[in-house]
Amino acid sequence: MPANRPYLKEASGIKIKKLIVHIIDPPRQDKKESRGFVPSEAEIQMEGRADLQRFFTNHINSSLSNPSNRVAKFKKIEEGASSGFCAGMLGGGIDFVTGSTGIAKLLYGIMKDGRTKEADLVVAVWEAENFPGKQFLALLKVDPAEALQHRIIEEEGKKVIDYTVLANAFTNQKLQKCAFIQAVTPERHPDYDMVLLDLKTKDVAKYFQDKLLDAVDSFTARERTEKLSLSFTEAANYIRDTYGEKELDAFETQRKAAMGWERINYEELTEALPLPAEGKSKLLEIFGARLADKDFEIDPEYAGNIDKKRIFRGENGLRVEVQSLYSNQVIRPGKEIMEDGKVVGREITIAARGWHEVTK
Repeated sequence: MPANRPYLKEASGIKIKKLIVHIIDPPRQDKKESRGFVPSEAEIQMEGRADLQRFFTNHINSSLSNPSNRVAKFKKIEEGASSGFCAGMLGGGIDFVTGSTGIAKLLYGIMKDGRTKEADLVVAVWEAENFPGKQFLALLKVDPAEALQHRIIEEEGKKVIDYTVLANAFTNQKLQKCAFIQAVTPERHPDYDMVLLDLKTKDVAKYFQDKLLDAVDSFTARERTEKLSLSFTEAANYIRDTYGEKELDAFETQRKAAMGWERINYEELTEALPLPAEGKSKLLEIFGARLADKDFEIDPEYAGNIDKKRIFRGENGLRVEVQSLYSNQVIRPGKEIMEDGKVVGREITIAARGWHEVTK
């Protein structure tokens, strides 16, 4: 597959193929009665269930577009762990009911500490139009209270926990904990195993990532900051070649400020720039080609070091290195250089005190 294959976050035309629900209601001191672990023995029959299809498709779309999600990897693929169940379900070695029940049992064991309230684990197999021939897993920790109602039925002698979507159901409520997992195959995107959302709630750590999935972020803050810097350079060259001094100055102001921030959302930064829609779209393409996560922490030490100088090159061995703080003062773009009706370069003015030739 090409190196620029899309990230799973960009999935579109999603359709759920399988869906199963497991109730996880461990005992709590502040609750008189608990149902314990109530697993489904068979998946929900999705044919003719437009209500469930729409409800969970909307949740998947919303979670994949949540700027707080990130790409992550299993620490290892291990039998009896969530990683092994996921790999087995997607690879065909473990059937859907067995694998999803195994993960739900692990989550029940984690939640027995009494620090989190009851929930359902919804496991789904889904496809996307822009990933032809691929199937993915969704693990969704759902609080059904406000939108869904349990309905335990029996199909072919097996207990099935079904949902009735309430008339006032809404799907703009964002899930706090979910994961979207790709098959562990050679042609998979090499950067990650999953798109993960595990928002910390009050007094409750990120147990979904750390304990249930045993996963780590695919990139460190330093690696993301390096990719951000490379994206900034490519974006600056695009703006320099496409627009005028005003647009470039606005971008450089944002670029300089961003490298001093604690975290960045490159989508918000792009939206704030005085560029037309096609220019913003191109910048998002530039950032997205290197950065799987739209919102992330910046490594301050690396950002401070990498942003100390700027290097510019041109044909015939031209190379100019300048401190970032003064780059806009030293190098100013001029008019375009045209050949055969095409832009082949740009005149620049270099304003430098103590201009001398050096050996290196």
